[in-house]
Amino acid sequence: MTKTDNASFLNVSVRSSDRLVALTPRGFRPLAARAVGAVSTIRELVPTGEGPENWRQMITIQSIDGQAYTNPAAFLRSFGESYVNACPNAQHTNILNGSVEGRSTSALMLTCPTGPNSGLAETTFVKCLQGAKFLYVVQFAFRGEITDVDRDRAVEYLKTVKVVADL
Repeated sequence: MTKTDNASFLNVSVRSSDRLVALTPRGFRPLAARAVGAVSTIRELVPTGEGPENWRQMITIQSIDGQAYTNPAAFLRSFGESYVNACPNAQHTNILNGSVEGRSTSALMLTCPTGPNSGLAETTFVKCLQGAKFLYVVQFAFRGEITDVDRDRAVEYLKTVKVVADL
């Protein structure tokens, strides 16, 4: 993702002293945001012409009350276990467990040869960042076989996602 993509910023602020800053890639549009239980909010973005059921690419942005999970690595362990339960032949690759710009951050790639809902191969890149009061989870998912360009786009996109302090 380059700055010449004419992407707009999606600022996710959820009653906190910080906020997640994520680009909305050119050609993507937001779907309706929704609450999931008492501790989580989800926003989804899909390319124009795709919808909540018939997507080939989807970006999901989730904010989770920090009391529910103590750190990104613990969250992604649980997330990965749930993914494998939904897709028994899933494979995962840890990309990062550490700190980025002073924030505890973890990332992984998950692949499922046959997605349970779509019947297509699914690949998901996930980045989890610790905020002051919230855990932020950003996924860039693909249905169908992905190319090197798709993979590079997802990785570059996730590199741009960050948590910043509100002033």
